[in-house]
Amino acid sequence: MNEDALINGRKKFFFTNPSWYSKQADVEDGAGEKLFCAVRQENSLQNTSAAIWGLVGGGAIAILCLGVFGLTLNSRLAAFILAILFGLAFYFWIALSQYKPRHFYIYDYETKSKLLLEIREMDKVGFPKAHFGIYRKGLTIGLAESGQLVGGWRFKNPDGSLLCTTKRVPAYETVGFWGALTKQGRPQIAVYDGQPHGTQLGVFLIKRNWADRTMLDLSIDSSHTIDPWIILGIGVLMNYFSGHENHVDSSGGGE
Repeated sequence: MNEDALINGRKKFFFTNPSWYSKQADVEDGAGEKLFCAVRQENSLQNTSAAIWGLVGGGAIAILCLGVFGLTLNSRLAAFILAILFGLAFYFWIALSQYKPRHFYIYDYETKSKLLLEIREMDKVGFPKAHFGIYRKGLTIGLAESGQLVGGWRFKNPDGSLLCTTKRVPAYETVGFWGALTKQGRPQIAVYDGQPHGTQLGVFLIKRNWADRTMLDLSIDSSHTIDPWIILGIGVLMNYFSGHENHVDSSGGGE
């Protein structure tokens, strides 16, 4: 199946989340057919090494500064505070200068070699906001912003105009007989368009236990059209950062 047939008209996707033994997240359709695989670049060794060298260098600078300021300042407290500040500054300088971004790569599942979509990490420090760029064939097709303090995602067009936002809602989807009986279910994250009053476009259901499947469905409001490749990128990001083992439904015009 070619890439256009894989993505054409799809507004829902099911994902499996990476496990400790596999760094790959599979993307499936409603029938369980695997369409894509998403992999996040692993730079753990280099980034851990950068953090360690930052600690060593920062500690050495702090000790050196403590000795210097201890001789030149009358206040031991001031000398200690300045030494800590210089040490921290040196630590962050070393750690961030050596940090290597961890991008996402989405391939067709059949060959697992043809790159179809790329999501690039734009920040070395994703706080208070983390930024990502969604690329297709080397061109920017979307932007993503995750707020660590206020929560929620903001997805934008390449020109910076708002495409859609997310917000956790109190409503729950009940799952199975027991869920309906006990009124228990999976928390939802609603997806809204970029307009001031926000029309709901879809919903992202968070996995609650091993038997659940996480679903991103942006077909609720058919009057709004979002590039299916951007929807796939939205699903990859929300699936990875939801902190659960997920699925995202990618059936085309319906199941």
